[in-house]
Parts: sequence; C-alpha cells; structure tokens
Amino acid sequence: MLKRFLKNWWPYLGFGLLYLILTVTGTRAEVVGFVQRGLLSTGLMQANVASAPGVSEMYLTERAQALMLVDADGKRHSMAEFKNKVTFINLWATWCPPCIAEMPSIENLYQKTNTEVAFIMLSRDRDFELAKAFIARKGYTFPIYYALEPLPEELSSTAIPATFVIAPGGRIAYSHKGMANYNDPEIEQFLLKLSK
Repeated sequence: MLKRFLKNWWPYLGFGLLYLILTVTGTRAEVVGFVQRGLLSTGLMQANVASAPGVSEMYLTERAQALMLVDADGKRHSMAEFKNKVTFINLWATWCPPCIAEMPSIENLYQKTNTEVAFIMLSRDRDFELAKAFIARKGYTFPIYYALEPLPEELSSTAIPATFVIAPGGRIAYSHKGMANYNDPEIEQFLLKLSK
C-alpha cells in the first residue's frame, strides 16, 4: 500500500518539498525570477514602445508631481525634481519574481542611459531595508526609492512590475504592466529621443 502511494505521489511530494524548502529559506522569489529571466531572454516579452498604449496625452497631475520619495540614503525627493528629465519609473518588490526577472535588463538600460534619463526604482516592499539589502546583494547600481504616501492614480497599479516613462514636462510617454526585457536598443533609443 505504501509502495503504491509513493509510486503515484512521489512527484507531488517532491515538488511540495522543494516548494517548502524554497519558501522557508526565502529564495522562492529569486528562483522563480531566475526561471522567468530565461523566458525574457527568448525575446517574447520585449518592452515594445512602438505599440505602447495610448497614454501620450496623459500627464502627471499636481498631486503626482508633489509625491514625496525617500532614497536608499534616507534623503527626501519630490517628483517635481525630475520634471525636466525623462524619467523611467518602475514599481517592484523583492517578493515579486517577475520584478526580479526584469531587473538585470533594467540595470543594463540604466548603465547605458543614466546620464540622460532619471531612474526611479520604486520599491513596494513594506520594509525598505529588505529592498536595500536585496539591491546591495545583487550589485545593482540604479537608485531605489519608497513613497511616503499612496501613489497617485496615474502611477498606481494593481500588478507589479509596472513601468512608466515620463517625458520632460510630465507627459506619460509609455506605460507597461508586467515583466519585460528593457535591454533593447529600441527602448534605449526611445528614451534618448525623448530627452532631446
């Protein structure tokens, strides 16, 4: 009886044990993110600026421009500080596998464009110290922030990751919900063109 039970259920028991180990050790999000990064590398989930939804006439409200952020050093910033620059905003969390999967591509984009484009990697973690430790452990150099107040409607999302590109003057030039590969010449050129 036990032999028959194990023969039929061992794959499920093995998967359950693996899931339990990953959850208990806190590595589940990173392992799933690693697998999803493989999916991104296939090119199936590119950040497609050519078919971006029709948000080109939507602008940040005064409330959004007054949004207060805190960086990893504890310094406060207002979104208004970024109004004259192209701004790449990404909502993410350490517990979000798709967020983790797209981060290497965002880091590559940051390395190529950070002199022309402001990056706001906005952590949605309840504990910002977790986000800071994660970024340090991974060696990412893009700046991370947390919001001191609820996000305004035009920058909020029920799903993460969510990415917004804000043109100088506050126009929302691009919006994408879900993971994407941002290590793409098309998105790089799109950002640089907006900055001119």
